[in-house]
Amino acid sequence: MGPGSVVDNRYEIIESVGSGSAAEVYSATDKTSGEQVAIKVQNKKGARNRRLQERFLREARTMMTLDHPNLLKVLDVGVMEGSRFFLVMPLVRGGTLLSRMRAREFPTHLQGLGVVIQLLAGLSVVHDIGVVHRDVKLGNVLVPSWGRVMLGDFGIARMSSAPPLTMADTQLGSDGYMSPEQMDDSRSVGPETDIFALGVVLFQLMARRAAPDLTLADREPQLLLPVPRAVRPVVRKATRYDLADRYECARDMAVDIGAVADGLLTATGRKAIGPIWLGHFDAHRSESSSTS
Repeated sequence: MGPGSVVDNRYEIIESVGSGSAAEVYSATDKTSGEQVAIKVQNKKGARNRRLQERFLREARTMMTLDHPNLLKVLDVGVMEGSRFFLVMPLVRGGTLLSRMRAREFPTHLQGLGVVIQLLAGLSVVHDIGVVHRDVKLGNVLVPSWGRVMLGDFGIARMSSAPPLTMADTQLGSDGYMSPEQMDDSRSVGPETDIFALGVVLFQLMARRAAPDLTLADREPQLLLPVPRAVRPVVRKATRYDLADRYECARDMAVDIGAVADGLLTATGRKAIGPIWLGHFDAHRSESSSTS
């Protein structure tokens, strides 16, 4: 599908902006509104595979129910030739955390803590409706700015109210981010799995490098040395091997990150920001609950 192609008699393709194993993503113009959007279109492989079709539709259904500034929302869904589904989303400029870090565009430590707070805020709403993302990673976080990031790609999310699409004892996720229980059986995981992955992301943002196996940090505390001292306990708790030893919910982790940020600020004579972050966290969570 090239520039000038029109999807559903409405969305005129501008250019390709990314691709995956089962779908392509394009920028496009919505001829109805005149706005630029992003369209995720299944490729032929995705359209032929029933499970990939179901996951694509599940992503659409999940993301259309979510309304949160730190979650990428689906605006429209439809079917085009060859029984290929497509999703329409806001077009987000600025790349992903992965592309930014590969370009060595690193956030400051305070900005990095703010990024994780935002992702926790979005995940708290996801978890409240019984959804586990299962693929939180740098490449799935869009970064219009350090002050506004969005978690996307719910293609392998697990919904507690829906029948499983993953066979028992199946490993589903991304290497380096999967919790131990997710590697054993991706079907029977809970919010602690997303918290584990965010612990890995926090390490990467603070250390500006790939993370080692953080479940070994209890026996090998030197693994956390690339992370600022004040942040190490948070990374350690989020990535414990036993999920019962991790944070019970996203907000608990957010509280600790806010406290770390306040420590960094007060050490330089600046005003605490943790209460402000948590205020936004709770306000957006309340708004999302009232609209779901």
